[in-house]
This record gives sequence, structure tokens and C-alpha cells, in this order.
Amino acid sequence: MGVSRTHIAAAAGIVLAAVLAEYLMGHPLICKCGYIKLWHFDVQSAENSQHLIDWYTPSHIIHGFLFYALLWLISRWVPMSLGTRLVLAVAIEGILGGAREHAVRH
Repeated sequence: MGVSRTHIAAAAGIVLAAVLAEYLMGHPLICKCGYIKLWHFDVQSAENSQHLIDWYTPSHIIHGFLFYALLWLISRWVPMSLGTRLVLAVAIEGILGGAREHAVRH
């Protein structure tokens, strides 16, 4: 009941699907500035959410932990493996995070 390669592949596929969805909605793959920073400090700029880590990264991580914890509680009644909870937590954050980003931009 651990994390298998299938679970890891599914979680990676969800992340790639979220990237593709953002791209199809007009979000560039990398910053229009032409380079990628490890950390971007300015929240009120066109480069926000265009680099590897920004002020919203902790929010995504915290949401992932919260969704995982909620799924852990649910798994007391509905049996789920560790890997299944991981995949579901990534999917929930991918869907809600993408919807939140889309709402903020439009």
C-alpha cells in the first residue's frame, strides 16, 4: 500500500496536464523575459508565476499537504493506498490551483 511507479507516473502526468492546460489558455511556458529564475520576489509584476518558485509556491505546497491530510482522514472509511492519496492530492491541487490562477488573471 505504498507509492508505486504507476502512482508517480500518474502524479507527473497530472502536473504535465496542468502545464499543458495553462499553456493552452495562453500562459507562456517560460517567462517572456527569456530566462528562468529560481526565485521571483515581485508579486506585482508580469513575471509573477513565470519562474520556478515565487510567493505562491508555499501556498501550493500547503494546499497539497492539507488535501493529503483530508484524504488520509477519508481513507479511514474508504480504503486508499498512500500512492492513491498522493495522486488525488496532486489532482485536487492541480485543478483548484489552475482554476484559482485563471480567475486571478482574468
